[in-house]
Amino acid sequence: MRMHPVSIRSACVLGLSVLTSLSHAQWLGPTGAQNLMYYHNGNGYIGTPGFANPVVRFDVVDNAQSSRVIGLHSYIGTPSNNERTTAIWGETNNPVGRALQGFNFATTGAGAGIWAESASSVGSGIRARATATSGLNYGGHLETSSSSGVALYAQSTSTFGQPIAVQGSVSSISGLSGYFLGGSCYFNTKVGIGVSTPLNYFTVLDGRSTGVVLGDNFTSSGGSATSGPSGVTGQASENNPGAFSAGVRGYSLSSTLNGVGVLGYHAHSGYGIYGKTGNSAGFAGYFDGKVQVVGNLSKGGGSFKIDHPLDPKNKYLSHSFVESPDMMNIYNGNVVTDQDGYATVTLPEWFETLNRDFRYQLTVIDESDAGWTLAKVVRKVHKNQFTIRTNYPNVEVSWLITGVRQDNFANANRIPVEEDKESWNKGRYLHPAAFGASEELAVTYQRDEKGNPAPASRANAPIGDPVARNTYQANPLGVSKAAEPALIPAVAGGR
Repeated sequence: MRMHPVSIRSACVLGLSVLTSLSHAQWLGPTGAQNLMYYHNGNGYIGTPGFANPVVRFDVVDNAQSSRVIGLHSYIGTPSNNERTTAIWGETNNPVGRALQGFNFATTGAGAGIWAESASSVGSGIRARATATSGLNYGGHLETSSSSGVALYAQSTSTFGQPIAVQGSVSSISGLSGYFLGGSCYFNTKVGIGVSTPLNYFTVLDGRSTGVVLGDNFTSSGGSATSGPSGVTGQASENNPGAFSAGVRGYSLSSTLNGVGVLGYHAHSGYGIYGKTGNSAGFAGYFDGKVQVVGNLSKGGGSFKIDHPLDPKNKYLSHSFVESPDMMNIYNGNVVTDQDGYATVTLPEWFETLNRDFRYQLTVIDESDAGWTLAKVVRKVHKNQFTIRTNYPNVEVSWLITGVRQDNFANANRIPVEEDKESWNKGRYLHPAAFGASEELAVTYQRDEKGNPAPASRANAPIGDPVARNTYQANPLGVSKAAEPALIPAVAGGR
């Protein structure tokens, strides 16, 4: 139906079965060129009398509960030349106007403001696009005012196959198929990226060499061992978990020496991996297998711990490490002097290359009741040998020699025996409990931007603890959107 202006200056009303003020409107019937109604001025409506809206230019009203208004039909059949036909067309050039708008004024039930369907196997119930090629415009903009509402709800009702409720795609290689700003994202089932059948609740599958998942936190805010900013956070919250329950798990399926299960890296002088326990009986780290340390190892103490050789089922046996202020190596053995009382001890061929500053200890092994037997070093280390002599022949001597490492690594990485604590750690302790101090006075190597020590450790605080939670939020794309004009409130009886 099209309206064309004519020189008519008053309103007309077309009822369900009554045409009022017929002289004010003109029909051109089938004998006319196009079967049109011409009307020029005033407001008009079609429908039940008494429901006219004085502010609407043309209104269609049906007040019968069981009836419906079937608006317009476009071309029925297949158009020629693949031309597109349109059943309803709306236009406006108002910057805040709406070419097409629907309201449902019911305050109960599941009614719809606009309902659209398509019977085609490749069709769309609703299709919209924003044609501007610049600016942050929207192909579709949905809102809800309810505190528990959902702005966009998509559902696939098929009970077989692998249907998709929501799908997004972009043509630009730098575009985003999905973008979520503010609030949180909640998925009540498994999520897969790069895989359509995820095995776990979050599965990412990709073959690229730059990493599959990247977590990047760029805030300078501080935290603790269990809460605060992090690129990736994993938490096992069960108070009584099963064996090998883990907050974060990493493993490599490599059949060669290449690849690692978990990799930690720090770009400067901090820690690549940091582990902490909230209980003195716990372990900050546990390694079930060989451990290789390339670099110096610093510790508060050390020992070996094995199954007790006399009661391996019920007891452990531990021995402490032997400590020294030097990077010292210890070598020992037994030797028997010859008939003249001499014995030469031969050391490894690399002994003098590796060591310097030799120290000797000799102990005579003699079970007889004879007088005292003496032993001494008569020639110090030379060409990886040293010689001892006893005042009697055929005497067994236990010897021990030490040397300080002088290899390239040791010379470049001498361990300082005494050193001042960092300025931010003055008054703090590596082991505060040993000095009767609180855990809050523990040494920390975490500082803020002013060089002050990090806040006291909250070892037992859950990750979601509000005191420790980082509340900083940012817009990762750095874009801003001009405020949308507010929707005109829907009022019953007026549109």
